[in-house]
Amino acid sequence: MGNKAWYLDDLTNGIAANNQFRIIDATDINDAGVIAGTAYYCAGGYDSSAINAKCSSDEGASLVAVKLV
Repeated sequence: MGNKAWYLDDLTNGIAANNQFRIIDATDINDAGVIAGTAYYCAGGYDSSAINAKCSSDEGASLVAVKLV
């Protein structure tokens, strides 16, 4: 991908349903190619798809486990 560093979040950016998550870490990958990781979750989604967007939820963002397929 252009010989440069990428945010993990770039892998899911631009998909509306994924705007509730900001992927911050990948911890493992299994033989089927499923990646286990960690993300910030914002109920209702972030203000935009930008990496530094604010969480529009009154509760704020929470740290959750995610499965990337």
